[in-house]
Amino acid sequence: MIDSSRGFYCLGIDSLGEHLRQQSQNDELFFVYSIAGESQSSDIVEAGYWLNANGAFMRHFQKDADLDFNTFLREDALFNNVKGLDFKYFDNTAWIDSWDSRKNGKLPRAVKIEIVLGAEQGLPEQKFSTTVYVPTAK
Repeated sequence: MIDSSRGFYCLGIDSLGEHLRQQSQNDELFFVYSIAGESQSSDIVEAGYWLNANGAFMRHFQKDADLDFNTFLREDALFNNVKGLDFKYFDNTAWIDSWDSRKNGKLPRAVKIEIVLGAEQGLPEQKFSTTVYVPTAK
């Protein structure tokens, strides 16, 4: 069950799972969130991130969220030469590979993001990681 009163939702797909984007490589992350202060339309938007088959780190963005991540108005390549993308989700006890708010009714406490960039202009392959804590998670 999604907490529709708060408008939050998260769908994290492991690289071994069924992807929402054709030619998607590695993991995918899609979520719904609220933008404070925008009054021209709904303040609930969809966003998503994944790696396409050409090594581009992609972003999905749609205002007026419909919770259907297969429909979108905008899809952008943020940067290229990405060799790996991995998301992990913390459920208060352990890091897990996938997350679906439709099934567990809540958001993860944190999301760990790892991006591997390919070697370029004499620089070796580089790995970047960060952990984003989700303050609205229960």
